[in-house]
Amino acid sequence: NWLSPVKIRTTLIGGQKKMLVWNDLVADEKIRVYDRGVQIASGEGLHDVLVSYRTGDMWAPQVEQLEALHVELNYFADCIMNSKGCGSLHSEEGRAGSPVKELCSIAPDVKLGQGVKLSTFINLYGCQIGDETKIGAFVEIQKNASVGRRCKISSHTFVCEGVTIEDNVFIGHGVMFINDSHPRATTANGELQTEADWKVEKTLVKKGASIGSGSTILANVTIGEDAIVGAGSVVTKDVPPNTIVVGNPAKVLRQIPPRSSNELSK
Repeated sequence: NWLSPVKIRTTLIGGQKKMLVWNDLVADEKIRVYDRGVQIASGEGLHDVLVSYRTGDMWAPQVEQLEALHVELNYFADCIMNSKGCGSLHSEEGRAGSPVKELCSIAPDVKLGQGVKLSTFINLYGCQIGDETKIGAFVEIQKNASVGRRCKISSHTFVCEGVTIEDNVFIGHGVMFINDSHPRATTANGELQTEADWKVEKTLVKKGASIGSGSTILANVTIGEDAIVGAGSVVTKDVPPNTIVVGNPAKVLRQIPPRSSNELSK
């Protein structure tokens, strides 16, 4: 840290043939290369390992004497003045470096509603996202999937093709949807399957439902309105509305009262 009151700026890199020492505290010869190393030669016996140490010359390559912070500030100022290079300031984000949008993969055919909030490291293609929905980091939503308005899709969740998520739905972290009850990598002839070799099995998550983190939702199921799926559950059949299900396979724990219209409007 260049702000640290105690300056310790030494790095040692040891290789098979040579060693390199970088010391930023000295005025010259900041980088020194030493011809030093260890040679190991195995004998015939199991324990006959021969070790020899090699010591040779040291030399210091010529390095331009520049202050790192000074170089960085000059580079930053040049980005502002000239707007050139991959490190130039981005007009929308007002900073140097790669824009956040470059950390997301959003295909041109994705339909995003108004006020959608997207985290980094997401993969969206051929899907539809409703107004004011939040998508967490490391989420993938495939083609022909739909997410409604004011939903929250937490990080590391996978929403596959054929899944429809209605409005006001909460999806926890690491929730996995499945659209094939009998998946195979290859056909009977041993060739890789294509889209023509299997049929998408659909899943519906109805309005106001909540799915806990780490749950797995199998294909051909409907999760009813305002239902709650407990964390880590495996849903293998339809979940009735206003019901809490838990476990593997998920079973009904109890019923819950319907949510009021005032609660839903918040």
